[in-house]
Amino acid sequence: MSVTLKQAATLLNRAAPPGERLAFVNPMEERGLREAGGSGQAAAGGVPSYKKGDVDAPPPVDYGETARSTLQAQIDLMPDLMAAKRKWMPQEAETNVMMAEQFAPRLLSLYENEINPVLSRMDAAAVKRQREADISAVEDMGPRATAALMESDPERAKLLQGLTDQAQSELALGGQLSAAEKRAIEQDVMANQSQTGMAYGPSTGAYVALAQQQGRQKRLRERQGFAANVANMRTQMLGDPFQQITGRSGRVGAMSGAGVFGQTQGLSGPLFNPESSAGFNTAFANNQAELAARTATGANRAALGAGMMNMFGQGIGGYASTLG
Repeated sequence: MSVTLKQAATLLNRAAPPGERLAFVNPMEERGLREAGGSGQAAAGGVPSYKKGDVDAPPPVDYGETARSTLQAQIDLMPDLMAAKRKWMPQEAETNVMMAEQFAPRLLSLYENEINPVLSRMDAAAVKRQREADISAVEDMGPRATAALMESDPERAKLLQGLTDQAQSELALGGQLSAAEKRAIEQDVMANQSQTGMAYGPSTGAYVALAQQQGRQKRLRERQGFAANVANMRTQMLGDPFQQITGRSGRVGAMSGAGVFGQTQGLSGPLFNPESSAGFNTAFANNQAELAARTATGANRAALGAGMMNMFGQGIGGYASTLG
């Protein structure tokens, strides 16, 4: 007899709904299972089942089919869309022109008399603050930057300093001629005058004075040119402290051109766009459906567990009352 019952139990367990197995329950346990949400409907072999069913997620949306149907819908609606544009866009343009004619003078007046003066003052103040900050930075860090560059190449810096000192000494002399230079000029004039037979004529002194004046002007230009060359050498070695410290350039960068190019691209778009946001929306909808199904399943299982605990609590309480 026991063998036959075991075989029957084995058969019933094999035919039981997924996740269930055969068990004996008394009326109190059966009531607790019903309260937990179990249906008690007959399952395999007429045995009642108190399982609270899981919630299955709806089938996922096919992205490819969604893209194709979206494209086909756009193609089907395009004639109506183009007809609507031909009908309404001219009216919209006319309305825009009319509004521009009405409001443009007022807007221009507002900009010229109120907005532009405020923006100009703000811009001038911002430029002034920036320039003051730049000058302060150069005053603070310029000497340090120059000293650091000089220390990076001591031999070259020593040579440059020597040339700078020499140029300053030369500039201090201006067009002044040395005694040797004066004698050389005087001898040249006397030699030229001797060739004409007028070495000691009344005009000799005037010629000497004129030649010395020309010599002083030439000497001044030579000293100024030497000083300018030394200054250029210093610039080549030390660079522009303002540029080095502020780091700003007056050239238009490549990013500006890229920004303009990006704006021009935005003026036109594809006629059809079956993809649009369908891919993102499809994936999001599938994830949300799966999440909702799992949430419902979890709630069902939690309710069943709570019902079972309540049933056991009632059973224990009833048993304790019988002992009392």
